[in-house]
Amino acid sequence: RRHSLAAAASAPAASIGGMWAVGAAAGAVASIVTMPLDVIKTRWMVSPGKYTGLFDVAVKTYGNEGLRSFFKGVYARVAQKIPSSAFFFFLYEMFRTLLGVQR
Repeated sequence: RRHSLAAAASAPAASIGGMWAVGAAAGAVASIVTMPLDVIKTRWMVSPGKYTGLFDVAVKTYGNEGLRSFFKGVYARVAQKIPSSAFFFFLYEMFRTLLGVQR
């Protein structure tokens, strides 16, 4: 069975918008959930010798700056991830349909 780009692009508008929405939501949630780990990793990398390990980074960061410090920069990160995740998910679904890949 042959699949064409026109067939893949002829999906109803609601499903196309849905693909964008699902991708955007997934990107936002993933960014927020992984933000504390990214902050810990970044602080460990930019301050060699200051910490003995990742747990030490987490404890000192929480002790010195509190819980909010693990989410510094979250708005910028989410703003970057939403469009890129939406675009990726849309293209993934479009090519899956185009190539006839079944779930």
